[in-house]
Amino acid sequence: MHGSEQDLERAVREYIRRAPPHQQMNLIRFSNDVEVLLHAFTSDKTRLQAAINDNVQPKGGTRLYDAILEGMELLADVQGNRAIVVMTDGADNGQTWHDVFWRQIDRNRIRLYTIGLGRGLEHYAYAYATSGERILRHLAMATDGAAFFTLESSALRDFYERIADQLSRPATYLLTPTVERSFGKLRLVATAEQVPSAAMPAVHLIYDLSGSMSERGVNGQFKYVMAQNAIYTALDSLPDGAPFGFTVYGARIPEKVGKDKACTDIVTLQKLGPLDKQAVKDFVAKRKPMGGTTPLVRSVRHVAEDLAGQNGGIIIAVTDGIEECDPDPIATIDELKGGKLQYLELNVVGFALQDPKARKMMETIAQVGGGRYFDAADTDALAQALKEAMAATYTVRDAADRDVASGTIDGGDIPVPAGFYRVDIAAADAPIQTRDVRIDQDHVTTVRVNKVGSEVDVAVDEPYSLEKMRQTRRECGAAAASRDPGERTRRVQEKLNQLGFEVGYADNQLGPKTRQGIRAFHERFGLPASTEVNMLLEQHLDCVIAIGEVFVAKADMGQEN
Repeated sequence: MHGSEQDLERAVREYIRRAPPHQQMNLIRFSNDVEVLLHAFTSDKTRLQAAINDNVQPKGGTRLYDAILEGMELLADVQGNRAIVVMTDGADNGQTWHDVFWRQIDRNRIRLYTIGLGRGLEHYAYAYATSGERILRHLAMATDGAAFFTLESSALRDFYERIADQLSRPATYLLTPTVERSFGKLRLVATAEQVPSAAMPAVHLIYDLSGSMSERGVNGQFKYVMAQNAIYTALDSLPDGAPFGFTVYGARIPEKVGKDKACTDIVTLQKLGPLDKQAVKDFVAKRKPMGGTTPLVRSVRHVAEDLAGQNGGIIIAVTDGIEECDPDPIATIDELKGGKLQYLELNVVGFALQDPKARKMMETIAQVGGGRYFDAADTDALAQALKEAMAATYTVRDAADRDVASGTIDGGDIPVPAGFYRVDIAAADAPIQTRDVRIDQDHVTTVRVNKVGSEVDVAVDEPYSLEKMRQTRRECGAAAASRDPGERTRRVQEKLNQLGFEVGYADNQLGPKTRQGIRAFHERFGLPASTEVNMLLEQHLDCVIAIGEVFVAKADMGQEN
């Protein structure tokens, strides 16, 4: 920008002068930082002209992407015709990831007018595998704007005048009529203590044992010990025999022997097969960090080969640091998504990630890998993140086989437009399909996933009024108060057995199996931990059997959603 400041200032001032009186504007200056020059949009040309004073001075870098994203955020709540006019003499060198930026461009659909000055834009940018000029052209093309380029700053005024004239013309709008749709809710629930193994997707867990896992976490424990405990808890939530694989990296070769060798330290301890919880727990317990590095993306490629041929599946990568072995991890995951990862979901769990750059990288890897990112700071959060990442999933599809919604079994209600649908549960061998599932306005449809021996049976309830359910939820526990307290344990045992918690013969004795069943029931339905028999437990059981929901006392009515 050195030597072009006066021409740029004259060009911007002329743009403001030529703008129609009603046009609202704001100004952003960017270099090493991004600065919004006015607190709000304004059509006051005196204020706009004054804001330019002393703000057209070259300073440091070129945070082009960050400046455009800031402009989009300012325009997010603005109605009507929106546009951003941006001038730069160099390619972006900020911290925003290239693919994240383009996703925001696609999501916001704000017209971009780009102006490029000088030969610096012709240089090839290795970070983006293209030149600054091509980026500016593509931005304009993708948003129905226009791109302008010059080697001489004296041409800037003409460019700004042409843009001002174009934005002063009346806008053309396309009106598309839409039919307002009514919504109901859908829930999928497992009727047994756990989701049947036959309804589970194939899951392969990648476990980080790089050197940084030997550091201490928030509670003073070693991070690898915290992770071990979280994995034990998550494994206990899976049904025996569920399709499961387990891989670790960084557990054998310390980085000090050479980065190239350390980057090959990837070991699959269990290929995909029926889950043996104790065997996996033993694998986890025996291994400690050895000062290795973080070949996360190579591990994903390695595991994708293990899942080849599966009808979908989930890869879960747990890491506490940034990718250290792949120079362009996002591009590699993108490439894999077009091949070995095409039918797989990549979920990433960031464990005690403190570095914002590392967290952003992991979020992007998960997004590009077609999965979700989970952030976990301690053992409990990591265990919960692993449970959610491993959850059995389903997809709702319409008559044209289009995806309408998706959720997880026992993951709560999801909104779905009223109509008839097919529900596909993403089991490992083949999708479990249930057709003609009806969704009615302001009703909830419950799909029950039942374990019948080693098979899965799916039953669909009739849609049930949400208002009636709220009323029933308050009333379904009333009968428990009038029953014989002396027989309460027997009734609790019978109801637990009915719900699939399998506590054995109902002998009216509070033994270990009954306590275990009560504990599992409380955990399944998000109730405070307990192993006691009391009237509230019986009320919860009555309501779950009647409507699939726990009891809500009158005192809690105001807290209902």
